[in-house]
Parts: sequence; structure tokens; C-alpha cells
Amino acid sequence: MSEDPDGSATSKQGLRGVAPGEDIWQKSFIWLARTLPSCVHCPTDPGRRAVADLAVRAATVSGPEAGSALPRGELLKLVELFGLASPRFTTVISESSLPCIAVIPGQGLGILRDRLEQGKAVWLVELPQGLLRRSSFPQGTEYLTFEIGQNPNTVPPETAREVLSGIFFSRKSWIVQLFIASALASFLLLGTSFYSLQVYDRVVAKGGIPTLVVLTIGVLFANSVEFLLKLARMSISHAALDRVEIDMAARVFQVMLGIRLDAFPAHLGRLAAQVRGFEAIKAFFAARTIFLVCEFPFSLFFLAMIYLVGGPIVALVPAVSLCLAVVSGLLFKRRIHRHARQERAVSQTRQGHLIETLRNIELVKAYGAGWRMQGGWNALTRKGIFEGSKARSASEVAAAIGSVIQQISYIGLVATGAWLAVRQSDMTTGSIVACSILSGRLFAPIAKLPSLLVQWGNAEEALGTLEKIFERHRDHGDPHRPILVSGLEGGLDLRDVAFAYEPRSPGISLARLTVSAGEKVAIVGRVGAGKSTVLKMMAGLIRPQSGRVLIDGLDIFSIAAERRAELIGYLPQSPGLIQGTVRENLLMGHASIADDDLMAVCERTGLSEILATRERGLETLIDEGGGGFSSGQTR
Repeated sequence: MSEDPDGSATSKQGLRGVAPGEDIWQKSFIWLARTLPSCVHCPTDPGRRAVADLAVRAATVSGPEAGSALPRGELLKLVELFGLASPRFTTVISESSLPCIAVIPGQGLGILRDRLEQGKAVWLVELPQGLLRRSSFPQGTEYLTFEIGQNPNTVPPETAREVLSGIFFSRKSWIVQLFIASALASFLLLGTSFYSLQVYDRVVAKGGIPTLVVLTIGVLFANSVEFLLKLARMSISHAALDRVEIDMAARVFQVMLGIRLDAFPAHLGRLAAQVRGFEAIKAFFAARTIFLVCEFPFSLFFLAMIYLVGGPIVALVPAVSLCLAVVSGLLFKRRIHRHARQERAVSQTRQGHLIETLRNIELVKAYGAGWRMQGGWNALTRKGIFEGSKARSASEVAAAIGSVIQQISYIGLVATGAWLAVRQSDMTTGSIVACSILSGRLFAPIAKLPSLLVQWGNAEEALGTLEKIFERHRDHGDPHRPILVSGLEGGLDLRDVAFAYEPRSPGISLARLTVSAGEKVAIVGRVGAGKSTVLKMMAGLIRPQSGRVLIDGLDIFSIAAERRAELIGYLPQSPGLIQGTVRENLLMGHASIADDDLMAVCERTGLSEILATRERGLETLIDEGGGGFSSGQTR
């Protein structure tokens, strides 16, 4: 960022070297449309075509000269297209009107972001050539103010339920395809029932062997097509669910990486298990969708077929049994959910215990504390098995009750059909057999209800833990519109900052700490005084509970985290290595550095001497946890 007190440094040259003979307003409009959303929360996106049309109109109305008339109507229209309310021009600006658009004579458009100092007016303005500080503007400068509406910082963050549901249902075509395949397969399944009906009523009763041959060929063909439809349904669901899992995994991992350092939970092992919770959610979403779309509706379809074949009295038996089976399964819901949640919580704690043991294995062995870690592991294992067995027992009891209801339904259906056959002539043996086969098809989806309840309980627990991850603070203050700035000089300013890791623990507070660009400052203090904490605040890794951290007058947490990492170098107290090659570790976050520059750094740091002893040099593989290098070499 450069100091430009009166605008003279850029008054002769407008937008990136635009000469007076060029369409400065057209270029200004295009630049403003590209930059405005990164500085201001814009409710709508006008699209490139609309912006280009306005830019051409602005150049036509005002003329090509930099000092020509301002295209007010086109500029007002551009602001309205972005959804910014109540735009109006003024020649006087106050801090309450920020941010706003500045129309600077001879230079085009800029975005006035902030007022940096209270003593005298020093303004932070975004121009095509970068961020500038200005104490004044040329005579004739006008300002276009507007109402932003809801601040993005107050927009409720996305919940895990919204994100994962959105990913799962983002591609609905596969659900429609599954429904069509299931409908066709269910229709073909009727062939077996009607085959039995025809065989008993026509072939056996009348000895129609040719009819038997035709019916057998037809039902075998129908079964073959039904088998192919099942394979197609499996292929469709697997392909769709694989894409869903990839998208869910990427989104959850992205959220985890975006958690601010001071908001990270202390139990990393448990966090790792919680991050994987999306797998249980995906499994439940898939099972629920298939059950509701592809299975349960066709139970009602088979019930309707029983009504058509056997009549209302026969259909009443499986209808009542179906209701009893569903109700009995739902009665076990609370018990299954309770034990499933407790089992999952114990599983997460056990994984955290395992990771903690492995991470501190040197300390455990040195102190002979293996017995303690073993005892904790055994206790968690027993508790997990206990809760798991309780959930499985409840699920198995629900399944057994459903099976008994199905058998009673079958007996009741056959008995009712036989009674009707004796009492009236239109109920035949074939009809009774066909209805019994349809009854088995009807209850097939209900048998899956207990396992679906177990998945439901696991998904609820996983979703609850993921919600806590999604609620944690992010790396930048505005997750919807982070700023992608360029050209910062690097001056740091900490104003009235205070930070404590725990609410009641002692913290640090600084009234003011300023580090100018290029200045070297050493922070000295006793152990635990907060030196590392101050450095983490200056790097934007943790956010103070009060006060502000500014870089060139800009709030450091309004800058996109990726851009902030490029601008600020930070070396932690305990550096680590990540699985991969030496080159990948050195270039972490910086993929565009030339090999010559990389080797020069290795020479200056002495790393080249270490690599000289390795056959593969920069391509030397580093194991998980930095294996292959000593602690001193890592540092």
C-alpha cells in the first residue's frame, strides 16, 4: 500500500496506464463490477453481459476523455443491479457512509473502504492499481453512497444439516431414475403372483399344458428383466452415492481446515472421529431415500394388488399387519437411538485415546505408563461393546416382532381366503396363492425398518457433533465475502487487544503495538508471558477477544485466509512435517516457486547438506508424522 496524500501520483494516469484517449469510464465500470463484490456484500449478481452493456453506454454518454461528464444514470443503474439500496451522490463523506464509491476526476472510479485514523482524516481507498492511503481527494470528487442491507457478518452460518442435505439432494435425477427402475421391477414382480394364479386356476384345473408353457416362458422373461433392473438400480445408486460421499468429504474437510486456530477443539482424536461422521449421515440419507422412494411406496402398491385379487376382506389382514409392524418398529426408536448415540460417543472417545497414546508413545514408554493407557483403552472398549450390544438387541427384537407379525399376517390371509372360498365361489385357490406371494413382497421393506432406525440414531449423533464443528469460528470474520487484496506493504498495528485461551485463565492485553513495514522487532518475555500468542494474533491465526489487528490499516481477519498466508510468513515453535516429499513440504502453499530459488533457500539454510546424504534429494519421502528426519533436522 502506498501513501498518496493528494492524488498527484495518479492524476495523470488513470486505470493501469489508461491514456486520455481511451474509454476510461468503460474500463472503470468493468473494474468496479469485478471489485465491488469483494469489498461490499452485494445481494445480487448482475452478470457480465449487463455490466458490459452499461460500460458501453457509460462510454457513449460521457465520451472517452478522463475529464468528461460523469455518466450518473449508468453508475446508479450499476449499483442497483448489485442490489444496493438508496444510491445517491454527495460531495461530503463521513465515516458512517463507508464503504462507498468515489468518483475521482481524471482517474475514474474507486472504492472508499475505511477511515484509518481518528486524529486526522486518512482514508483507505481501493483503486485499480491497489490500496492507497489518502488524506484528501482532488477538487470535484463525488461519492456515491448506498445502503448495504444485512451485514454479511450477521448472516447465520450454514449448518451441517443444510450443507449435507444440499449436497445429497443437489442431483435429484438419480432419485427419479431409482423410482422408475423400482416401479418397473415391482410391476414385473407381479408376474410371479399372477403366474401362480393362472397355473392353479387354469392349468391344474383344466389341464392346459400349452398355457403352462407360455406362462412359464413369460414369467422367466419377466424375472430376467427384473434382475437387470435391480442391477441397473444398484449401478445408479452406487455411482450417485460415490459422488455424494466425495462432495461431502471435501466440504466437511474444508470446514475443518477453516476453523480458526484458537477455536480448534483440544481433543484432536475425537475431532478426527467427528469429521468422519458424514459417512453415517450419508448412509442414513441413502437408506432413508431408498426406503421412502423405492420400497415403502410399492408395499402400498402390492397391498392394492391384494385388494384387487382377493377383495377388501383379504386385503384388510395384511393392511392391519403392516400398520402393526411399522408401529412396533417405531416403538423401539427411542431405545435404539439412545444406545446408538452412546456407542458412537464412546467410539469417538476411544479413537481420541488411541491417537493420544500414539502421539505420546515416547513419553508413555519413558514413564512406563503403558498400564494406564491400556486400562483406559480396555474400559472404553467394554463400554462401547455394552452400548453396541444394547442397540443391536433392541434392533433384533424389533426385527423379530416384525417377522412374527408377518407370519401371523400370512396365516391370517390364507385362513381368510380359505374361509371365503368355502363361503363364496369367486375366491379360488390361485387367488389365495397369489395373495400370499404378494403379502411376502409387501412385508419385505418393513423388515429393513429396524436397521434403518439404527442408522437414524447414528446419523443424529454424527450430525450433532458436525454441527458443533460448523459452528466454530472461521479464519476470517466474513466467510461469505473475504477480501483478496494485493500490494500490501506489511505494516502491523495491534490496538487494545486482549486474549485468553480459557475464560478464567490469565490472558494478555496490549494497548498498542505497531510494527512498520520493513522494521525488525524482537518480543522478549518470560515463559508463558504470551509472546507466541502475540505472534499468532499478528499472523491472523487467532483472534483477540477484544481490540483489532490491522495490516496497513485493514482488519487482518477481513482478508481471505489463503491470501493472508501468502502475505505473512509464520514459523511455529514446534514445526512439523507432513507426509509427502521434502519438496512438497518446502513448497506448502507456494506451488509456483522455481527450482533455482528453492535450491538457493536450501543452500542458505543448510538443508542442502542434509539432502546430499539422501539418494532422492528433494524427492525424499517423508512418512506420516515426519518420519525419516530427526527432531533437529525437522526444525
